Amino acid sequence: MLSFSLLVKPTTTTARVGRLLGRGITLETPGFISPSSRGVVPHLSHDNLRDHTNIQGVYVALEDFVEKGLHSSPAIQHSGPLRAFTSQPDNSFLFLGARRSPPVQTAAANTDHSVAILTSVGFCDLKINDYISAVSALRPDAAISVPDIPTKPPGKNRRPKMVFRIEKWLDALLQGSGEVPIIAVMPPLEMSEQSLYIDMLVERKDKLVGLALYDSVHAHELPAELNDLLRLAMDDPGNPHKLLKSITGGIDLFNLSFPNAATDSGIALDFVFPGEKLSESRLRPMGRDLWDTEAFEEGSKTFLEVYEPELPQRTGEGPRMRGYQYKPMPGPKKNKKAFEKFGGADKLDDATSPDTDSATLEHGGFAERLDS
Repeated sequence: MLSFSLLVKPTTTTARVGRLLGRGITLETPGFISPSSRGVVPHLSHDNLRDHTNIQGVYVALEDFVEKGLHSSPAIQHSGPLRAFTSQPDNSFLFLGARRSPPVQTAAANTDHSVAILTSVGFCDLKINDYISAVSALRPDAAISVPDIPTKPPGKNRRPKMVFRIEKWLDALLQGSGEVPIIAVMPPLEMSEQSLYIDMLVERKDKLVGLALYDSVHAHELPAELNDLLRLAMDDPGNPHKLLKSITGGIDLFNLSFPNAATDSGIALDFVFPGEKLSESRLRPMGRDLWDTEAFEEGSKTFLEVYEPELPQRTGEGPRMRGYQYKPMPGPKKNKKAFEKFGGADKLDDATSPDTDSATLEHGGFAERLDS
């Protein structure tokens, strides 16, 4: 089971310090998890994720695995949990949701019984009951209830429908998810527009481990009865400054997309917290643009000044050359002979055959004759 506890109660600020516990893993908050693509953190292999990062959790979308339908999905047909299917390290949390983060806009609208998703083969609908079945079968560390968020800003009549569907879908998930901890969705609406839904969350808070906010600016407006629940921000802050502002506003955990977006753009993030002030008034950049041609030229000049122009000369033999490493050409062989004739080449040439018959050799114990 998953549990969250506040270590320091907010007094003069709404910023919180807490701890998420589950399966012997501890995640201190404020903290973050990373979105994934089919269970893999972009740009990181599993061993690098485990050995060289401090990413303690990933967010996995069910729409990544259901291009053939839920019951034909290899993730569902796999005998173990989703963690085993995606080879997720044991020292990190796995959160399951219906859609990617951030989600791709879909052409179709959601219905009362399904949400529109984008799989690897195109758009389709994911039935709410199928999502609930997947949560029970895949057994993530926590599952996020299904949000009903339209692609366009909702109008006056659409907003009550959003809240109604989210509440209905959460109720169904709580009844059918088994022992999987549930994180309830908080839609991007004003608190006054979802007051009845919030009352329902207060009544059922003992069945919840946290809240997934799709507009983290409203975190500080949550009622005091829900303070003990984990607050997971599903809206990406976009940069470290806005992330710090969200922490001040009371967010515990972030599903961060901007580091992946920066990496996709060729930007290497380069900053520390809180940082050291410069004597001059200019501000430091928070990243390095690896596509910057001017910086590349300056780096190339520095590289020429630091290193010798040629690689060291070979002094050892190295491993044997393989056929795919060179083309056969006239001249000496690339490799030494791996084997020689037993006793040397001349020994075999000088050897003579015995001048006796087989019966004599057998009698002398040289060999035993076998009849065929």
